[in-house]
Formats: sequence, C-alpha cells, structure tokens
Amino acid sequence: MPVEVIIVALSFAALGTVGLFWPRRIYAEFGVELDTPDSRNEVRGVYGGMCTALAGALFLTPALGAAGTGVLIAMMAALGGMAGGRIFSLFIERTGRSPIVFLVLEAVGAGLLYRVIDFASLTSEA
Repeated sequence: MPVEVIIVALSFAALGTVGLFWPRRIYAEFGVELDTPDSRNEVRGVYGGMCTALAGALFLTPALGAAGTGVLIAMMAALGGMAGGRIFSLFIERTGRSPIVFLVLEAVGAGLLYRVIDFASLTSEA
C-alpha cells in the first residue's frame, strides 16, 4: 500500500477516533459548543463513524483490486470538495485559524491520493 494512502487513512482514523470518544474537541476547534446529547450524537456519526469507515475503506484498497481505484477517486473528490467549500467560505467571510488548518490538511490529503491513482488504468480500449 502506498505511504500516501496510509497517511490519509491514518488521518481519517485519528479524526474518527476523536469524533467518537471526544466529540466536543472536534467542534471546540471552531468555537462551537456541543451542549446536548443530540449534538454530540451528530458529531459521533459524521466525524466519528464516517471518518473511521473512510479509513477502513482506504486500508482495504489493496484487497479491492480495480475497485480500489474507485475508492481512492471518491476519497480524493470528497477531500477536494471539503477544501473547495472552505475556499468558497473564505470569499464570503473571514475565518479563524482552524478552518485554514483543515483546508490545508484536506487539500494535502486530496493531493496525496491524486499522486497514487493510476488514471491510465481507467481508460478502456474497445
């Protein structure tokens, strides 16, 4: 497995673990209080459950054969979309430090995955 995929997978696993066990820490970075069980449930579902599932999918890519390329492309697109949304937000309003840090991490993650995707293998000759 390429080291780039391992780095992105471990990043998702770390974020997912924090989301599951310490949901308040995720949103505290953005100045948001999670003061209800429902709000913490939301963070556990999205940041916790989804991020750990994405990490698992990335770790499985070597066993998925050609389908692994699709997983990598989907993850690259998701990270690129997150970074793009943050860039869009920067044009609308001034943000603090944490959104910029996440923007950089998402863009780097998308770039790392782009480096390992074999786009040539996606073309079929009929």
